[in-house]
Amino acid sequence: MSYPTAIDRVFGFPASRVATVDIREDSLAAHKRDYLDMSPLNPLIVITNPPFGLSMEFLMKSLDEMVAGG
Repeated sequence: MSYPTAIDRVFGFPASRVATVDIREDSLAAHKRDYLDMSPLNPLIVITNPPFGLSMEFLMKSLDEMVAGG
């Protein structure tokens, strides 16, 4: 099951509105890229499991890009 499908089933958030990013090639994410190198996604919600040692970078990028009220 893809991440957007799981999020839709659990939270009722439409899969078409979910952008998934994972650097691993074997991932089910839609984008196989490094989140830290991506252009801003301006998310409303961020769910992350960052690589060890990069937690602060992921957190700061997510907070900087999050839309108002997110």
